[in-house]
Amino acid sequence: TIIRHLLLVFLLIYFVFFKKMEINGIILTIFLSNIFIALTAIICCFNLINFKPSIWFNIFFIKESMIYGLKAWYGNLSSVANDMLDQFLLGFLTTAEFLGIYSVSYNYSKLVTKPINQVFNVLFNRIALKGNEAKKHILIAKIHRLIFYFALLLSVFLIFLADKLIPLLYGNDFYVSVQPTYILIPSLILFMITRRVTQVFLMSNGYPMKGSYIQLSGTVIGFISYMLLIPKYGYMGAAIGTSIAYVASTIFGLVMYKSIAKFEIYKFFKLSVDDLFWLKSKFLQKDSK
Repeated sequence: TIIRHLLLVFLLIYFVFFKKMEINGIILTIFLSNIFIALTAIICCFNLINFKPSIWFNIFFIKESMIYGLKAWYGNLSSVANDMLDQFLLGFLTTAEFLGIYSVSYNYSKLVTKPINQVFNVLFNRIALKGNEAKKHILIAKIHRLIFYFALLLSVFLIFLADKLIPLLYGNDFYVSVQPTYILIPSLILFMITRRVTQVFLMSNGYPMKGSYIQLSGTVIGFISYMLLIPKYGYMGAAIGTSIAYVASTIFGLVMYKSIAKFEIYKFFKLSVDDLFWLKSKFLQKDSK
């Protein structure tokens, strides 16, 4: 991930600023960076797992992979819809001006999740190593609590500075984007952290359809909310509808997680001093190596 972002910056500077290729330079940058990452992943597979390609096809394996993958694909498709449906319907039902105001608010609100998004893949790889199911759920809840409250503190900071940072970053014309930001940030924390914890766990532990159901619930509730609120309230209606969809799909994910893992939901949010000592010990352990 780090290499990809560095490569994107380097290629964008080269093709757009030095070669003056403009939009073609951006397209070429994305294409070349994706090719590089794909080749890197293939090389890593060869080196790490001693992968040996064969001309023979395992039909049974392909069939099982397709069945499992399709179940997860529904969730990925719904995830894209969740990310774009609000802006698509806002642009379709109102004006480009409202869409611009909302887009700035949404992009600013997503800053709260940027520092922790890349942490999830590493954390869930570590969790997967835990053989004991009870310990696995305890660790998931502990990690969720720490990330959730860190994001909560960061959200307070971003909300407090929204009326200063948004005009600074996007211009004074977008000061009106501050108001929907106050609605979006709290629900984004739940959606991008709590909902993602439950969904990723379900999809990576043999329940791909249940993970997809979580996404689908947000898409359906979001669509109904947008159609009811956007025509009347514009970009504020989109912000309210998005928050309703995010909170609803998060609750659905927590309930589904509880039904499978038999784990109390309140433990996802009950922060204790022991959590902080655990986090401190992990940092000290890392520094001692």
